Amino acid sequence: MEKTRDLLQENTALRALLDTVRRDAEHNHQVMQRFQQRELALLNAKDLRDLLYQITAGMRRSFGLNRTRLLLIDPYAVIQELLQSAPPADADLPADVELCSSAADAHARFSNTRAPWLGPWDDVTHTPVF
Repeated sequence: MEKTRDLLQENTALRALLDTVRRDAEHNHQVMQRFQQRELALLNAKDLRDLLYQITAGMRRSFGLNRTRLLLIDPYAVIQELLQSAPPADADLPADVELCSSAADAHARFSNTRAPWLGPWDDVTHTPVF
């Protein structure tokens, strides 16, 4: 009798564990699909402006972010020239993209300019950027 009760408890525990693993697998699959969609959107960008849009607004939409901001260090104005050589309708930068001509200025604003800057909103740190 006790053996049966122990087996039932173990069975219940294993079923709960299996449910947890199944839910985690479903979540991971959804995350993988979202990243694949992002990759395809980036690869299918029709021009530089669309690529910048996909990096910012597309990322915001895909991951439910409130804000995104992309700072590109462009000391030789290459990105600016590429945008200016595009048709007039495409010449403007998306609102959440900023070109910075000075790497020193970018380093002064951010502690690490070699990696994405992710995290919860902090008024002191983020307000000057946005």
